[in-house]
Amino acid sequence: MTVSPANSTTYAIAQVRNTCGNGLIEGSATSIIVLSCMVMQTIANGSWTNPAVRSCNRIPANTDSVLVGHTITLPGSMLHHAGRLAYTAGGN
Repeated sequence: MTVSPANSTTYAIAQVRNTCGNGLIEGSATSIIVLSCMVMQTIANGSWTNPAVRSCNRIPANTDSVLVGHTITLPGSMLHHAGRLAYTAGGN
């Protein structure tokens, strides 16, 4: 299945094409798609808890490598996880 945008998210499927015959099968379904993200990197300044500041559009898990090139704020009231954390110029 090809999805757009190519982010890890929940998609609502409205139509499914029947490749064994003619026509469309009407109905709906919900599919949660998690795309692998070899190295997650920041794409904007913001909070660690905001998925939109990272290229993979999700909060890092304890197995993710994260490359920080922007100012990322860590709220002090919670634990934050990443398998590996590296900084580039401008990252803090």
